[in-house]
Amino acid sequence: MVISKSLRALKRRDETVAVLLENKQDSSETLLFERGAITALTHAEKTNIYKDYKEPVDSFGCLGVLNVNTKDSTLSYLVLVTGCTSIGRIFEVELCRVTQVTLVSLVTSTIHQPEQVTDIVKLLSSGTFFFSFPSNSIKFQLSSSAQYCYVNDNASSRHFLWNRALMVPLQQYGINHDQWLLRLMCGSVEVKTLYCGRHQAKVCLVSRFGCERAGTRFSVRGIDDNGHVASFVETEQVIVLQDKLTSFVQVRGSVPVFWEQTGLPGVGNHRVQLTRGFEFGQPAFERHIKWLISNYGQVLLVNLLGNKEAELMLSDEYTEHLKHSMYHDDVTMVSFDYNSQCRGGDKTKLSTVLLPRTNDFLEPFSYFAVEGDHMIRKQVGTIRMNCMDCMDRSNVVQTFYGLMVLQKQLLDYDLGSSTSIVSQFQDAFQSMWSCNGNNISLLYTGSAALSKKDRLKDGALSIQRSIQSSFFDSSKQEAIELLLWGGVLGDSVGHATRALLSPSDVFLPRAYRQDLSRRYMEYSEHVPIRICVGTWNVNGGKYTQSIAYKNQSMGSWLLDTPLSGVPDLRDSPPHIYAVGFEELVDLNASNIVNTSSSNRKYWGKELQKILCEGPHQYHMLTSHQLVGLCLFLFVQPQLVPYVRCLVCPSVCVAIRNCMVSHMSVENSNGVMFQTQINFHTRQNTCTLG
Repeated sequence: MVISKSLRALKRRDETVAVLLENKQDSSETLLFERGAITALTHAEKTNIYKDYKEPVDSFGCLGVLNVNTKDSTLSYLVLVTGCTSIGRIFEVELCRVTQVTLVSLVTSTIHQPEQVTDIVKLLSSGTFFFSFPSNSIKFQLSSSAQYCYVNDNASSRHFLWNRALMVPLQQYGINHDQWLLRLMCGSVEVKTLYCGRHQAKVCLVSRFGCERAGTRFSVRGIDDNGHVASFVETEQVIVLQDKLTSFVQVRGSVPVFWEQTGLPGVGNHRVQLTRGFEFGQPAFERHIKWLISNYGQVLLVNLLGNKEAELMLSDEYTEHLKHSMYHDDVTMVSFDYNSQCRGGDKTKLSTVLLPRTNDFLEPFSYFAVEGDHMIRKQVGTIRMNCMDCMDRSNVVQTFYGLMVLQKQLLDYDLGSSTSIVSQFQDAFQSMWSCNGNNISLLYTGSAALSKKDRLKDGALSIQRSIQSSFFDSSKQEAIELLLWGGVLGDSVGHATRALLSPSDVFLPRAYRQDLSRRYMEYSEHVPIRICVGTWNVNGGKYTQSIAYKNQSMGSWLLDTPLSGVPDLRDSPPHIYAVGFEELVDLNASNIVNTSSSNRKYWGKELQKILCEGPHQYHMLTSHQLVGLCLFLFVQPQLVPYVRCLVCPSVCVAIRNCMVSHMSVENSNGVMFQTQINFHTRQNTCTLG
């Protein structure tokens, strides 16, 4: 099967904006896009109006309708794939890489596109997006694994379907999107043809980027409240020979705790910081493990982080979360310090140290095998890999496990006894795994994977990554979010949806969501919450006693509330404490570039100790520091399950006259927390002007 330009879009000739989308291979199938509505036309209806349309745009397929919210209006575009290259075929399914997209405006006749729309075109045309044709094949598709496709009757996994938001407008008007739209996948795909005697075999390696928490390297880290992690990639190793297919799936993803890397772009290292207290990260961790088990069965966690500084902090937090998890007895973690054990690119310890610790799990996990319509075996477990960025180290170890399972896959075809054939398959997959690592790294950081062997080359790649993160990642991140969410969350109804409804309701029809948001009082209950807010100037020191009044401690300030007319907080304590500190450190050049966190950690411990002196306990939700400003948030334990969507923006309004040897500062900075408690937004702000 050779894919051709089977769809044609035409615009109306007069000033009224309307677009026809017709199937060139079946003239009876036509869609009309007009005034925000989408209608399926009969052949007679199409014939009556066809003469009024012009400017044909032929395409290989359609991705859907992109809605972009601007200050004045909502712009809508029909997204067409006008350029693609075939990278191979599995059974009768063509696997294609998107090389060019064209956007046809549905609301205006002007050619000008906003910059954010141009960024989406650039993203989609970057060579990292793929589709399979036909997209609804029961044999094989790119947007879901072979086993998922077989078990779920050809359904696509929404976790890897990158144009799902673009499908919503067609769904709202009852249009069968499988008939009109391609299923878009982001990641890496490579296919090779090998010969086994007189038979031809196809080998394929597919890496699917998850779209629940997608983003660039420093823009998105860790986990979110729904249990989705950054850098989540599902990699499938496939062999097809005659009518038989076998596949093995592994996954990788960011450390599933709340963390981020902050710092000035291009200046020094980005510091790793945990952004939530342990108790508040546990519910999201549980959701992540539950999701892994429900989608992949048994799970083995392989942690490749090292034992130095930031990586040790993340590794310890990860270990503690699993230790306190309800799935502690069901999920095993194996820690392997890759940088220490495989120093200089020596991978022998993968076989001598790592494999003996994991082999007992790998064997029962098995792999998927199907012949014709009959499933021979099912993969019942997977390995979840992580390092810091889930790129270089993770790819090397996944390659190791992939080649181990390859030998078992070949036995299913009675090919395991031929040394030459086994070697041929191993060489092919070794090459594909190497390309896979480069492709994932290129998408995530803007450079190829580090080899850990050539220091000069790795240094050049590191510089390239720094330039990418400093100057290009922000616009790319905005394009990714706009593609994945479109106009769904960009207006007041979208914000209400996120605050009031569950994540699964995000893509419901807008009228539905609007009505649910308007009637939220009918299905929600209001609970009053007391919040205590205060600030304290610590003058760059560690003084828990007042400098002016030595007999007054922070306890008397926070707990006793000596102000007249205010009831004693010991008897009726706040549910939330928001405490802001000023002049936590000296405002100088050194602290602006690389602020020390020692004072923040000290004051966090002191605050928690003081707040817990009474009969009520408090957990530190988070703390955020901007040079001398620091804001702490403490919450009572019973509210832990209800805390979601915490963001910690900080704004540096003015820093002037900065020199290496001297600094004089005019400062107007701000640190803010915003979070949801019981689905109601609370904001606490500490500013210094």
